[in-house]
Amino acid sequence: MTKQQLLDKLQSSEELVKIAYVPVSEVINWVNELEGGITQEMINEIADTLQDEFSQEGVDLISDYDLSMNHREVELDSVDYDDSRIKRIVHNVLEDYLEKEGD
Repeated sequence: MTKQQLLDKLQSSEELVKIAYVPVSEVINWVNELEGGITQEMINEIADTLQDEFSQEGVDLISDYDLSMNHREVELDSVDYDDSRIKRIVHNVLEDYLEKEGD
């Protein structure tokens, strides 16, 4: 259930909440004060941390590549990334972020 769904449900069950001796408006205020979800600031912080981690790994993120010769030029035909290393970095960054938020 989303925050908005809960608010809608509380507003439509005013009598039920009154029985509990708590005004609906007060319950709605409590719900509105709830912290939750992911904010743009959180996304930016996680993205910045991931960028730093990937930059530190550098070429170690590449597991394989193919080169070819075209006259006197070398061309990069394909690059394969180390998916497990990328997954581990993302997992660690998110885990560290959640631990930090929990403190």
